[in-house]
Amino acid sequence: MFTNNLLAPSGDGRYIFCDVPVDNPLFIWAYALDRDTGVHQVRLADSETLRHDMGVRVLTSLGDVVGTVVDHDTGEPIPNVVVTVSERETALTDTRGHFRIANLVAGAHMARFERIGYGEPEIRFVVESDVTSVLDIRLPVEAIAMEPLVAVVDRRAQWLERSGFYQRLQLGLGSFVLPSEMDQVRHRTLAEVLNTVPGVRVTPECGHLSCRSNIRMQGNAVPGCIPTIYVDGRETRQIVPGGSIDFGLISPTGDVAAIETYRGLADTPAEFLGSRCGAIVIWTRRGSGTD
Repeated sequence: MFTNNLLAPSGDGRYIFCDVPVDNPLFIWAYALDRDTGVHQVRLADSETLRHDMGVRVLTSLGDVVGTVVDHDTGEPIPNVVVTVSERETALTDTRGHFRIANLVAGAHMARFERIGYGEPEIRFVVESDVTSVLDIRLPVEAIAMEPLVAVVDRRAQWLERSGFYQRLQLGLGSFVLPSEMDQVRHRTLAEVLNTVPGVRVTPECGHLSCRSNIRMQGNAVPGCIPTIYVDGRETRQIVPGGSIDFGLISPTGDVAAIETYRGLADTPAEFLGSRCGAIVIWTRRGSGTD
């Protein structure tokens, strides 16, 4: 909708509007203090310059306007519609769709009706002196252009879902390395990945033929306590006396899908209570049953 206000025309009463829409009706009116021109309708063709003179009148006669706004299709009353008359007087419809604006200057007026989800029609009507004008308005439903919504998809591996991985994650008792995080560290060894987990300390122990890792859970009440290692839900036997383990015998890092760690007895789920020293639970892609 094109709207333009000219607050101060020239001293000789001339006014000018530039770049107005063409081929559509335009409504013009002017007012100052107790004088008004009433509403004038004009129409311009492309590239046309139009002169339109208007006479003013002293505003002494007043009238009221009342009305009801309903849904065009259902006929149900529409509350909270903003009703604006001649860009000066406003009202809000109540729960029954009713509105009232009092003491309008007699003459032609334009009323606009605005409500989210509906069209915004403009109605021309005439106010007569000491008479209440009645408007019955049916607003059409209008589609609203909205910003695109971004849907975030929670992509959970079904086999991890079945194993209870995500349920334990929601409990917030241990520390977790998610599948999306494992995808970013596949170039690192499993020992290096575990060393980034809060509360886990992994130190290498290399001999002539291989390297093993010593694992401890920091903050555990029992000094030197060795956590139990689980692979795909089963306790592993790869730990030797002293608490060292060859992670290469368990699974290459690229095959690990997710990791859970628990520091001690208090936060370890019942299914991983192999000892009071906590647990490290490794989930591999082999355990999913898929390549």
